[in-house]
Formats: sequence, C-alpha cells, structure tokens
Amino acid sequence: MDGFVPRRPNTTGRRAHMGKPTTASPRQELGRSTPGRQLQPVRVESARNDISMSLRSIDDEVEPKASRRRLIGRKRESKTNKLPTRRRKNIKLFFRLILIIGFIIGAFFAWKVLNNSGKIFNGNFLGVFHHQKLKEDKNGRTNILIFGTSGWSMAGDDWDGAMLTDSIMVVSVDQDGTEAYTMSLPRDMYVGTCTSTGKINEVYWCAQQSGKSDAEAAMEFADTVGEILGLDVQYYVHANWNAMVQGVDAVGGVDVKIEGTTGEGIYDVATNIRYKEGEIAHLDGQKALAFARARGSAGGYGLDGSNFARERNQQRLLSALQKKATSGTTLANPLAVTGMMDAMGDNLRTNFQTNELQALINIAKDNTKTTPLPFVDRPNDEPDLMDSTGNPVAGQGIYTDIQAYIKKSIMGDKSANVDVLNGSGVAGMAKEKADELGELGFIISTVDNAPKDVSGEVTIYQLDESKKSAASQLKEHYGTSIKTGTPEGYTPSDGADFVLIFGAM
Repeated sequence: MDGFVPRRPNTTGRRAHMGKPTTASPRQELGRSTPGRQLQPVRVESARNDISMSLRSIDDEVEPKASRRRLIGRKRESKTNKLPTRRRKNIKLFFRLILIIGFIIGAFFAWKVLNNSGKIFNGNFLGVFHHQKLKEDKNGRTNILIFGTSGWSMAGDDWDGAMLTDSIMVVSVDQDGTEAYTMSLPRDMYVGTCTSTGKINEVYWCAQQSGKSDAEAAMEFADTVGEILGLDVQYYVHANWNAMVQGVDAVGGVDVKIEGTTGEGIYDVATNIRYKEGEIAHLDGQKALAFARARGSAGGYGLDGSNFARERNQQRLLSALQKKATSGTTLANPLAVTGMMDAMGDNLRTNFQTNELQALINIAKDNTKTTPLPFVDRPNDEPDLMDSTGNPVAGQGIYTDIQAYIKKSIMGDKSANVDVLNGSGVAGMAKEKADELGELGFIISTVDNAPKDVSGEVTIYQLDESKKSAASQLKEHYGTSIKTGTPEGYTPSDGADFVLIFGAM
C-alpha cells in the first residue's frame, strides 16, 4: 500500500521484523492457501495498524539519541540557571559597591581640592580646569618670594610679633627649563620700612600696621626683596611654621644630609637636635621644624650662630620636601595627597591664580635640579657679599655686587657687564637706559657721560668676544650692528664686556 508492506502480528511477520527473510513474496503470501485453513481477507484496520507499527519502529531507532541530547541539555541549562544566578547577583552587587566607593572617594578628593585651592589661590575654582602660563620677567623667568612667619595664624588671631618674617627665600625658575635657583636673605638686614629704616623681617608686619591688606603687604615685601636682588618678583607664598610640620608628616617624613660647619655634625642646645656629619637624617614634622630653626646656640657645635647656616638648612629641607611630595610613591598615596592638601590649605596664602595651578605643578615636578646661590661661603673661594650682621659688604643699601652675582649665575653667558654712556646731551638718558638693560639681565658696571656727544640711537662696542649670547641679545634688542674695540677717548671699567653709547635721536 503506497510502498509500505503490511505485516501481520503473527510468527511470520515477527520473523520478518526481526530481520529473518521469507521465501515468498507478499502477494504470494497473501494468496497462498493451506490445507485445512481458509484464506482470510486482509482488513483495512489491520493494515493501518501494521503501518503505524512500522513507522514507530523507525522512530524508535532515531529518537533515542536526540532525546538523550535534549535531556542532557535541559539538565545543564537547569544547573547554569541556578548556581550562576546567585554568582551573577553577587558580582553585580560587588561592582556596584566599587562604583559607589569610587564615587565617594572621587567626590571627597574633588571637595578637598576645591576647598583648599579656594583658601590658597585666587580666582574662581573653575579656573583649575583652565591652564595659564605663569608670569615671567623680561628674561623669561618666574620669581617667587617664599616667606615664613613663626606662629601667626592664617586667621590673623595671633600675637603681633608672630608676623615678623624670620625666613625669607626667593626661588627663580625657568618655565621652559629644568633648573631652579634659590636665594635666602638674612632677617637682620637693614632696609627702608614703611616708617623708617629697620630690619627686613619687619617690612610685611609694618605694611599691615599701616592699614594694608595681607595681599598688599605681601607684595610690598616682594618689591623690597626684588630691589635688593635685582629681580622682578611676581609671586609670593606666605607660610607659617605649621605648613612645614604638617607637610613633612603628610609625606611620611623627609631625608636630609647633615652638613655642619666644623665637620663634626651639628648640635643645637635651643632646639635639642644632634646629628652626625654626613648622616642621612630622616626627619618628621617636628624634627624638620627644629632643624629649620636651629642657628647654633651656646654650647652646641656645627652651626655658626648666624642666619646663613639656618638658611642653608631651610633650603635643604624645602628641596627634600619638594622631591618627596612630587614622587610617584607620594602621589599614589591618597592619605599623603589629602594630608598635603590640608597642610597647604590651612597654612599657605599666595597670589597665584587657580588657572596657574597646573603650571606651578609642572614646574615643581620638572625642575629636578635646584641650585642655591649663597651670599657667604661661596664656592671657588669667592669673597663674601654680606657681613656677619647680614648687611652688604659694600655698605648698607648698596646691592650692586649682589645683583651682579645673581644675574651672572642665573643668566650665564647671556649675562654681561656693561658700561652705559650718555652721548645725547639729555640729562638722565644713561640712567634710564641702564635701568632698561638691568631688566634685560645685564650687569651695569658704570653709568657716565660719553667723551663727546654722538648722533644715532646707540653704538655698541664688544670688548669680550666670548660673550656671544649677550651680543646676540643686544643686537636683536636694539636692531644694530656691534663694533669691536673701545670707544675713542674712553677707558672701560674693570670687567666690562660691552660699552653702550646712547646718542641724540
């Protein structure tokens, strides 16, 4: 029937189903008669049953494997749906907690930065996200006055004597270079104050007493220091002693090499510090403060009792703190970073703007070499520029030698000694031009009248041919050629590298 062979549920059919063939064909089998038995017709219902049985036998051979695979798959799916569901929930919860903690930490740091930057820097806090280069003088240098008061609170609620600036230092940096220079002035140097002649450590206090604000008093102090050093001081940083204590503790202490004046180490009776010569001393905040304040009291050794010894130690401390604060280890430590922020926010005041913060950070990080410029005990047995009282050897109020030393050290080959002569016949011309050259970094040796009046803006004579950088700077600035030799009828001053004669226009 349509290709299917119906099989009876008899012995012959069972044998055929079991794979034992018969010799007769289906039709012969159906038509054969047996003695004693009559041929029975094949019913339709029986044929249908035989077909169904045949189909089921085929299905029974194919279905088991697929069924087993589906069953195994269901079991595996059941397992993966039960156990990892709990794991996935735990993982999701864990990462949510991490995100929440990260957000809290980030918000905390942001608050710290904004809160402390608002105390220290001027300008809107949004300026932190806008970078501005620092101000520079005509020589491309940024000069920063750092001065410390012994205990005056930044809230202004301490005794008046605490506003005396017992630590005075200037840092000169080249924003495009990798070197910084430090200069310290002794607190006992006599200068003009707001009322009369007094010590330099009274200038800030005196300006405040005359009614000026903290910022105005600080800039007046910066101008006074700039006149002494021959530098344009654009910025100031006012710190009290707690800034050093808290800052050093925040970074985990600093290491300073001990260098006494007698080669036997240092011992100071007043601060009770004692260290061996050449020792690398690890200082916490309080020890760093004692080290910075020690001058050498009676009964001690290794400190000569002057401000100069203390200034050298203060420079070493600041250099060590700067190096430790900008190290990768410190910057990767959240507690150290927040501690530094708090130390600065509570104890520093400056005139830096918020948009100058990044430039300041870059300078602190990139200027790896800091060179001190001492005024006594100078290298190569050069003569002292200040006496034991802290005043210029040349005389009170005479800073020419100090300024020449600083310019020569900072500017190098760009610095040169010049004689400025007035050949215009106009009174005050030479002084005006000398001030201009001084701002360019040149050292003024002599200001005088020329042997005779001349025409033309300026005539430049180069006496030292090795000063090529300075010659290029003069040539570019005045837009004129440079002559060799000396002007007729004029004897240059000792050490002069150039002679400039300004004539009538």
